Amino acid sequence: MEQNRTEIAQLGSELQAMQSQVIELQTQLAETNGRVDALEQTIESYTASLTKLDEMQAALEKNIGEGDVKLAAELKREIMLTRSIEYLSRARLYLSQSNFGLAREDVQSARDLLAEIQANEPDFKTEALNQVIARLDLALGNLPSFPVIAGGDVDIALHLLMSGLPEGMALPTATPTVEWTATPAPTSTSTPEPSPTPTP
Repeated sequence: MEQNRTEIAQLGSELQAMQSQVIELQTQLAETNGRVDALEQTIESYTASLTKLDEMQAALEKNIGEGDVKLAAELKREIMLTRSIEYLSRARLYLSQSNFGLAREDVQSARDLLAEIQANEPDFKTEALNQVIARLDLALGNLPSFPVIAGGDVDIALHLLMSGLPEGMALPTATPTVEWTATPAPTSTSTPEPSPTPTP
């Protein structure tokens, strides 16, 4: 059991390092300004982080001992929240590349993780988590046809997650208009973007 606790504590330290990396990647993303090479490098960084987080979650689930259930459950939830942030951050990059199919896949992956947290812990920040999931449902409904509108909802969901899911936070009643600097993506399988007319 002591070994299990040590391994769980080590995973907790690794998660803190990964969360710091998320913040660093967010800063890099703000500085890319649509440059294709920088976008590709940042996408690769998010992909590597997601792989590492997935491995951490698998290791955690393997090493849960009887006396460590609560601690392990909290750490697993934090890993899943961090994975959701990474998926949505990468989805924003795919949106900027007009790669709406891959963006939709990442939004769906984040939504699935959050729904799992909600199912396992129905009392965990219920209101805020409901708001995030509702925004992601809107984004999924608008992809691939209306990526600009979807991008606004992804941004709001990401902001809530990065803010630690604050309860009682007032959100806009209408999806804001977000300007995306689109760059062509050779691997994109999406159709050309129509001209949506957002409604409040």
